[in-house]
Amino acid sequence: MNLGEISRKTKVAAMREEIVSNKRMGKIALVTGASRSIGAAIAKRLAADSAAVALTYAGAAGAGQEVVRAIETGSRAIAIHADAADSDSTRAAVAKTVETFGGLDILVNSAGAVAIAPITEFPSEKFEQMIAVNVRGHRKRLKTA
Repeated sequence: MNLGEISRKTKVAAMREEIVSNKRMGKIALVTGASRSIGAAIAKRLAADSAAVALTYAGAAGAGQEVVRAIETGSRAIAIHADAADSDSTRAAVAKTVETFGGLDILVNSAGAVAIAPITEFPSEKFEQMIAVNVRGHRKRLKTA
């Protein structure tokens, strides 16, 4: 591969990225589990691409508000306390997003729960919580949105 070919591929990749970014411009996104880690990174990227972002958090409000502050420098954002396993909480998060921004175009199911233990010692309630968040919760949000 020569230098000209590498440069052409870099330009093509940059053009593709610009097209994808422009498709998110002006869109409204709901990102679950966005107070930290992957969810926070996704929320920040959507905001950088000019999407309005509603993000949910399950723990303390501080982490969710910190992500909102980082986003608000260039886009609109709100933080919503929501339990990813709870149907009412899911409906409320979708409703708050629509009420605040006027719609919902993008749903990112980033909320997740994980517990690690040997199967013989794995508590049933932890397993049920993982299924509620990682499977049922995603389905409920997709259905509600």
